[in-house]
Amino acid sequence: MKDDEITYLDKSSVVNRRPSEPDLSARVDEVFSDSLLAARIGMWEFDAANEEIKCSAQCKENFGRKASDEINFRQWVDAIDPDDRDGLHSALFNAVNNAGDLEVECRVNWPDGSTHCILLRGGKVGPQTLAGISAELTSHKHAQEAARESEDRFRINFEQAAVVIAHVGLDGRFLRINQKFCDILGFTREEMIGRDFRVITHPDDLEKNLRDVDNLRDGMIDRFFAEKRYLRKDGRIVWVNLTSSLARSRDGRPEYFISVAEDITTRKQMEQALVESHAQLEAQVEERTAALRSLSARLLQMQDEERRRIARELHDSIGQYLTALTINMDLLSRPEVERKESLVADSKEIVDRCLTETRTLSHLLHPPLLDETGFFSAAQWYVQGFAQRSGIRVDIDVPSQERLPSTVEIMLFRVLQEALTNIHRHSGSSAAEVRMEVDAEKVLLEIRDYGRGMSPEMLRGFHARRARVGVGLAGMRERVAEVGGKLELKSDSSGTTVRVRVPVSPADDRMPRHGAMA
Repeated sequence: MKDDEITYLDKSSVVNRRPSEPDLSARVDEVFSDSLLAARIGMWEFDAANEEIKCSAQCKENFGRKASDEINFRQWVDAIDPDDRDGLHSALFNAVNNAGDLEVECRVNWPDGSTHCILLRGGKVGPQTLAGISAELTSHKHAQEAARESEDRFRINFEQAAVVIAHVGLDGRFLRINQKFCDILGFTREEMIGRDFRVITHPDDLEKNLRDVDNLRDGMIDRFFAEKRYLRKDGRIVWVNLTSSLARSRDGRPEYFISVAEDITTRKQMEQALVESHAQLEAQVEERTAALRSLSARLLQMQDEERRRIARELHDSIGQYLTALTINMDLLSRPEVERKESLVADSKEIVDRCLTETRTLSHLLHPPLLDETGFFSAAQWYVQGFAQRSGIRVDIDVPSQERLPSTVEIMLFRVLQEALTNIHRHSGSSAAEVRMEVDAEKVLLEIRDYGRGMSPEMLRGFHARRARVGVGLAGMRERVAEVGGKLELKSDSSGTTVRVRVPVSPADDRMPRHGAMA
């Protein structure tokens, strides 16, 4: 190929056409030439024997040169990226020596520092000569790379997404799923591809799911949202929050469904646990309310009984003493009555008895020692009187300590009263023990007897907080709970133990030390 033929081709783009040949179709030549220029296709001829290269203007431009530049074979090869240079050189001489075709993609480094991709294609046209074209592929390569990167990003996002992603055919069969889908359902990808989504959908959710799918396919909605249940391979249920839309072709035809689902099983389990807990709480509240109503009614009854008891005490003891004293006073007012000194002495004795009975009754209602010196002294006094009245031996070990908050001391005293009263009325025990411990964090009061114990039914009722439990025990529990404490009850055939644990208040909230005046 001669130089003028290369130049001529750039003008008319008729391959191997010499100026002396007749013009067969000028219009076709023009279109052909314009097409080559538009496609940025240049021509070249390589003389292997002399290692000479001849390039068309477009071929030079594909190598980053001007059409007017001269370019020899060495410059032509040096423009090839070093990583591609040996491959091109081998391909050229292989085509010459073996009469094969040449087709090589290589990178070209332009003088401005940019890199372009070109396609060199040709074949043998003489004993040591190759001829061919060069085509600019840079934009095509960029498009391919962009498409590949986009596909890679899609694949990575699809596979590594933290949510389930699936493509489902219009017939309901899975076309493509990501790893998250396999993880939450326990199936392998091979087991899932081609499987119908109806098979793994919970029967109770299937009807609505199918209705949503039909509406989506028919174009009535553009997407739907639903909470549904899938069935795992092991039979367990998985709750998901599902969003589905429809992928369409360019002409609008439905192709497949795109489903995205988030695993909400844990949330659903927590919601169910909350519902169950709420129901249990409601039941407990109703039961507790019934127990409190029963306790309140029983307490009112006990108040009336206590009032009647006090009235009887006043009538039978103090009332009688006052009646005798009135008689004595009437006799002393009569001049004819003798032995007035004896009447005065008898009246004084009646007054002393009346005072003693009044003091005893007052102390039983609320012992002054509890306010003046605290639980230690009040407990010692009450236990001593209880032992004398009941004939039950009581061993008491209540250490003297700093005063506790008044609410705690009153609570402990009432629990002691109620527990000893129950021992006297119900246990049949001839002995009891009262033990108390106090440290920096808690107060422990324990009252124990060696009687017949409580019935299993009553003990279960106490632990279950049932309304039919004894009002004394229920009252003790409520008193202890009011100060933040806990009442424990243990009973068997060898006796009953009442244990009270109460957290102590800070030192500045306590009463003055034992023996000090408030």
